Amino acid sequence: MLTLEDMKQLRRPARSNRIIGIYFLFSQDELVYVGQSINILARIVTHMDSDEKIFDSYAYTEAELSDLSDLEADYIVKYRPKYNGSLPRNSKWVSIDTLRNITKLN
Repeated sequence: MLTLEDMKQLRRPARSNRIIGIYFLFSQDELVYVGQSINILARIVTHMDSDEKIFDSYAYTEAELSDLSDLEADYIVKYRPKYNGSLPRNSKWVSIDTLRNITKLN
């Protein structure tokens, strides 16, 4: 059982649940998914209610709305989580499928 002092150490400031940023889903110590949301906590709950992604913990970092797609793509490219199958539209990276389509057009 947590002591009152333990609980105080775990406190977070009271605020709206609407946290904008990038979130990370973990299975044990493996990063298995990177996502973006304008309401991170609600989005994580939808993942918990689904059987598509198996995870036991999460982390997140707040970010500006305008930076979400680029940041998410950067994390996916760097860490290659197993549940991320594609990149969001962004200003830095293109997917293999996009490159193939460009090649077909030329």
